[in-house]
Amino acid sequence: TVSAQIVTLTPSVSQTVSIGGTATDPVDGGSFVADEPYYVRERQASQPDSPLKTQLFFGFDLSGIDTGTRLLSARLVVHQLDKLNGNAQEGFASDIELSRVTEAWDTGGENYPIFETTTTEDVFIIGNNTQFGAPKNSMGFFGGDPNNPESDDGQIDVTEIVLRWLDNPDTNHGFRLRMTDLSFTGTTFSSVDNPETDGNEAFRLIITQSVSTETEIPIAEFLTVGFNGSKSDPASVGAWGPSGELFVRERRPNDANERLKTHLYIRFDLSGLDPDNSILKAHLKIFQIHRLNGVAANIGNLAVGRMIEPWDQDGENYPTYLFSEVADEFLFGRNDDFGTAANAMGFYGGDPSNQADDDGLVDVTIIVQQWFTGAADNNGFRLQMVDPEFSAVAFAQTDNPDTPEDEELELIITQVIGEVFGIAIALNSVTGEVTLSWSAEEGKIYRIEAKSDLGSGEWMTIATVAEGNYTAAASEAAQFYRIVEE
Repeated sequence: TVSAQIVTLTPSVSQTVSIGGTATDPVDGGSFVADEPYYVRERQASQPDSPLKTQLFFGFDLSGIDTGTRLLSARLVVHQLDKLNGNAQEGFASDIELSRVTEAWDTGGENYPIFETTTTEDVFIIGNNTQFGAPKNSMGFFGGDPNNPESDDGQIDVTEIVLRWLDNPDTNHGFRLRMTDLSFTGTTFSSVDNPETDGNEAFRLIITQSVSTETEIPIAEFLTVGFNGSKSDPASVGAWGPSGELFVRERRPNDANERLKTHLYIRFDLSGLDPDNSILKAHLKIFQIHRLNGVAANIGNLAVGRMIEPWDQDGENYPTYLFSEVADEFLFGRNDDFGTAANAMGFYGGDPSNQADDDGLVDVTIIVQQWFTGAADNNGFRLQMVDPEFSAVAFAQTDNPDTPEDEELELIITQVIGEVFGIAIALNSVTGEVTLSWSAEEGKIYRIEAKSDLGSGEWMTIATVAEGNYTAAASEAAQFYRIVEE
């Protein structure tokens, strides 16, 4: 089953800037098609300072895009409406370049982008303004992609750029379009759709996302194991005061109470997950409820790793403090992250690449994906303190009903609906049709279903095919699609 949603965005901000402009004055060179704000223009080498030389900066507001879903593609639709003149010879034509702007700008009057100095990266050619013909009114959809400037599919692939913006919204400073050749030429881009044509010429960004589900999985099994434990006796010496049953504990070297050193083993039952879907994200929610004492010097880092060997609580195969091995271990926090008081509380958020992350969720995606795909056996996690210090941390086993948060230690898994690998979803910007492609098996029959609201209504069968592709008709409303093997 594959489900996808298509979101269309129009620019939330745009600005044309001409040569000689400043942060407070962009120098408007003037458009050459009435009521069309999107255009670029160049001049020949004999006019290096012409104020008519113009670049276009534009951006999209991505705040409404659900970052919990997998981004399948992001494509710009850029349609040429007018090419300034009817000459296609050298000196009167130019390639058109798209790039990612790397510094902040706005249109408030104090920070306009600047023709000569505003920086960009990820530069590539989307086409040439004569590729649709020589006449002034030559029209068409540009299709050049980062690795293929000759592409003519009518869509410009900016997936990698948009992915980076979604991962780090502060870097979303939009795009720049400009002409690369010193020529007497220009291009105006359609800002809106022409209702008298079959295609949709509107200047826009089309984002295709897979749809995901989130599952919260409680602990299925846990065990604390003491320093002197063995396969037949975990030798747990018990918790302290208000700590509860989920805890880790350390001691200094040669401490008389070395036996109090404790590891925590936890395991989650993944059998309720849909095996036909893919795991996009997996996070542990770990809430500290107690810190053993209020001594500021008694600090220690906390680590979590994937257990390599199987274990149980039947009496003959307990995990052991000294000999049980883990893989993919990383630090996810420190016991003074929330202060040094004994009752300091908070959600840990350290990830494999960033122990200091404080988003309140510990990223264990790589580990859980191995379990889910069968690349590794699900033997659970080990939590421990890694520094030999007089310290310990207790974790919430259940939710505290008197707080607005849910403190229960659990595994939160986000699954993509459908196996997205090998699936291609493309929107034809000219016709509005959606083409679905997948890896089909010979002799299999596939049912294509669609609906406009994922949360309600029935899936409607729109086609049955024996091959691995299907083109769905254009729709003004957002559509979800799924492919079902019969």
